Amino acid sequence: MFRTDELQVVREFCRTLDVLERLAEELQDAPTMVKSPSQGLVPNRLFAEIRQQRLALRGLASSLALPDELGSRGAGGQLTVAQNARKASRARWDRGA
Repeated sequence: MFRTDELQVVREFCRTLDVLERLAEELQDAPTMVKSPSQGLVPNRLFAEIRQQRLALRGLASSLALPDELGSRGAGGQLTVAQNARKASRARWDRGA
């Protein structure tokens, strides 16, 4: 079950997946290389947009702190962003800040 603050992240995660799906559909029929007036042939800008959306998706996923098969820590045994934020918040709360 997700906390209230995590629900917005889940919504954005789903929206980002939808955007990636639409971009992938567009790219199926689009040329790999397109002509730029100033640079000649360049990679289709859809590739860059897909890359950016994947980075956003990765960031959203890591902020959700979903457990993996190895436990509740992220890759390499490091705390996820959300876990670090909770830890810092708890430290501030405990010292009365």
